[in-house]
Amino acid sequence: MILNTLHGENPHVLYQISASENQHEMSVYVSDSSQNFSYSVKIANDLYLNDNFDTSTRIYALQKFLPMYGIDLEELVFFI
Repeated sequence: MILNTLHGENPHVLYQISASENQHEMSVYVSDSSQNFSYSVKIANDLYLNDNFDTSTRIYALQKFLPMYGIDLEELVFFI
């Protein structure tokens, strides 16, 4: 999982979003409580990712998250 790896390198990004109390545009993807999502994945203590999205929405989310970690979107490559 890409975000899990990125979180391991810089945990502050996702924790800041989860602490924003829905004031951040990415709060729909990240929360400090699993109760905020129908389906979630725990990636750290008090940090959950919403896992109730289709593939295109997941790609869109990655395109929003990667710049927060200083990663160029051109580095996001998919192989079929």
